[in-house]
Parts: sequence; structure tokens; C-alpha cells
Amino acid sequence: MDKRREPGGIIAAATILVDHRGALEYELLTRTRYTLDDIGGRLTWPALYSFISYLPPGNALCDDPALRAWYGGQYTADLLADLIDVLATIATRGKAKPYKRPTDKYRNGEKRKVGSGAIPVREFDAWWNGRS
Repeated sequence: MDKRREPGGIIAAATILVDHRGALEYELLTRTRYTLDDIGGRLTWPALYSFISYLPPGNALCDDPALRAWYGGQYTADLLADLIDVLATIATRGKAKPYKRPTDKYRNGEKRKVGSGAIPVREFDAWWNGRS
């Protein structure tokens, strides 16, 4: 096998560079103060590949918004509320009420659905004018 194609080689790092130039530039600049212009000088190709390989979850090279949400912790509160519900259901033999989630919108004790129907003009005007 060609040594340049092995992990840590120039071709492996260059492929990532071509596919994700902006994100890689951002990560390098914010984490190391190097730029892509430093490659071949102060920043070697193997060092660049190692940098890319060990970036933490949720970095700019992660293109999948669903992964960003998992790594960013957006699901943590809902998962904890689900766990509380399961434990309460077991402890009360199915008679527990669901735990209120931080993402729920409650009005008069009921879960409010956004976009579930038209609102009266008076309520819209109050919202529009900042009096809601």
C-alpha cells in the first residue's frame, strides 16, 4: 500500500481538507490559532490528520444536525424526564402522571400545540404589539 494513503498521510488529510475546508479552517483557528496556510510549515500533514482525528464531538466538521443536537445536550432534559416517567410508572404500578418536560408549553395544565388552529385577531394584535 502507498504510504501516503495510510491513516496520517497526506492524502487522508487532504481529502478531509477538500471536503470540509471552511469547517476545518474554523476548528484550526479557534482551537490552535493555526490556519490552513500553515500546512507544510509550522503544521505538518500528519499533525493535521491527528488534529482532525481527535476533535471532540459536536465540532464544526460534524455535518449532521441530529448529531449536533445529541452532542450539544438538547435532548438531555427530555431523556431525564422520560427516565423519571419510567421509574414513577414502575413505582406506582402504572398510576404515575407524566413528568412535565421543559420543552412542553402548558396553558391551563394542558399541553399547548403550536399551529393547532387559528387564533382570534385580538390575541394576534396583542402579540404583535408586544402585549401578550
